[in-house]
Amino acid sequence: MAPKTPIPVPETLKPKYWPTWLALGLLRLATLLPYPAQNAIGRQLGKLIHRFARKRRRIAEINIQRCFPEKTTTEQTAMVEAHFAELGMMLLDTALSWWARPATLQRLARIQGMNHLTDALARERGVILLTGHMTTLDIGGIILGEALSRTPWPMQVMYKRSRNPLLEAMMRRGRERFMHRVFIRQDMRSFVKGLKENHPTWYAPDQDFGRNNTVFANFFGIATSTLPTPARIAA
Repeated sequence: MAPKTPIPVPETLKPKYWPTWLALGLLRLATLLPYPAQNAIGRQLGKLIHRFARKRRRIAEINIQRCFPEKTTTEQTAMVEAHFAELGMMLLDTALSWWARPATLQRLARIQGMNHLTDALARERGVILLTGHMTTLDIGGIILGEALSRTPWPMQVMYKRSRNPLLEAMMRRGRERFMHRVFIRQDMRSFVKGLKENHPTWYAPDQDFGRNNTVFANFFGIATSTLPTPARIAA
């Protein structure tokens, strides 16, 4: 499926968007490298993020400490560093999900259990693909979306809008490649419409939108905020 979202010009040609253009260009060039080289670059990017993104590093440290209190300080530090390495590789994987050819994407992963999804879709009641915001979110979603685009049930996906109009356009274009529909998280009408049309819907509810919109569930022994939306829609 061809991208539908246009790049907003001349607005995004202003100097304040030049760093975004540069970053996107470098990511695009990186997708031409062998995959092991992309991972190596990603790990180095992760080290930079770990060093300079102090707020994000602190959040990761607190989460690791609370979820794995039995581990030593050294082990916890290693887990945080490994997370940021994965975060850096995620940037390169996201670039692949936006620009790589279908054949390249197909070589990166093997989908197991597709029969469970197709069996559920054959009942024509819609399917919610429940996931979390993991570092493989974009590349995994695109690989599955590409596979489903060759079936009667192309996928739809919900996402959070970016404040940067250039990044917003590129993100939508990348995700629209193999998707039936891409819609913002506030657009619940499209969510329900897609389910009624029997399109599998990719949805990650593991975020905190305030006490009035969330419930708390046990996660690693900790009461953790999540969204009750999937259960409500399923009901």
